[in-house]
Amino acid sequence: MTGKTSDSIWPVSSAYFLVTFGSSGASASFQEIKGLDAESSPIANGDNRIPRFKMPGLIPPACLTLRRGTIRNDETNLSWFKAGSGRGMERETVTIRLMDEQGKPTMTWTLRNAWLVKILGTDKNGEADEFVVDTLELCYEGMTMTTD
Repeated sequence: MTGKTSDSIWPVSSAYFLVTFGSSGASASFQEIKGLDAESSPIANGDNRIPRFKMPGLIPPACLTLRRGTIRNDETNLSWFKAGSGRGMERETVTIRLMDEQGKPTMTWTLRNAWLVKILGTDKNGEADEFVVDTLELCYEGMTMTTD
């Protein structure tokens, strides 16, 4: 060791995700996001006379689940859902930033042509001592990832 330290050798720890919704620029913080992945199914070509080979297939649209504690009087998510009701959901660019403990972005995912599919509230029990959690489900057509 030369006595020099580097933060780049340590895994990124996550504090929260900052999500910016489309052209409105509205943003919200989330504790949990599931589905930030992409998958391509291989296509096999050829027949008995020609050797079979595989090539990349199309990447299907993907879905993503976001969860956070309910924030009183915050209609960021609901306004996007209301805007698309009855005439098809508007597709927007959604930016997800993984923020560290100091509030600095460490990774960024940009979702292309994302639309809100579902809003779920927590099953509520007035006698239970628990947090109320909002769950959103988005689908999207493409994703890029960058490190900050």
